[in-house]
Amino acid sequence: SLEFHTLLLEKAHISLTPGHIYGKNGEGYIRLSLAVETGRLKEALGRLERVMNRS
Repeated sequence: SLEFHTLLLEKAHISLTPGHIYGKNGEGYIRLSLAVETGRLKEALGRLERVMNRS
């Protein structure tokens, strides 16, 4: 999850919380805050989609 965190931060400019900070059972998961206005969320999800399509 740390590698995915770094990828999104560098390529999509999206910050999330890697799951491993919640313990070994959190590895492989991420935590993403959705507490933003709808327009910003849609923009971020578009950037996420573009990065994932390139990977």
